[in-house]
Amino acid sequence: EIGSGLVGSEMCIRDRLKPQDLRLIELVFGICPDCLKSKEKMTIREASLRVGLTAEGAEKRLKKILKQLKEDFQKQL
Repeated sequence: EIGSGLVGSEMCIRDRLKPQDLRLIELVFGICPDCLKSKEKMTIREASLRVGLTAEGAEKRLKKILKQLKEDFQKQL
């Protein structure tokens, strides 16, 4: 990860997420997982169409991702 600016836990978290999950995060939260730069945000409905999920499926997926990230973060404390 030379030059990416990501270290330690950030790399591990990104590497564990599926490409579809990374894309969903990028679209909904406006954060590029590879470069951590801000991007334009979309609604969950708009993002769900881009990643091939229903709006409800995208919302459930985001909740699962955020729960896992929170658990991972708490383990590191």
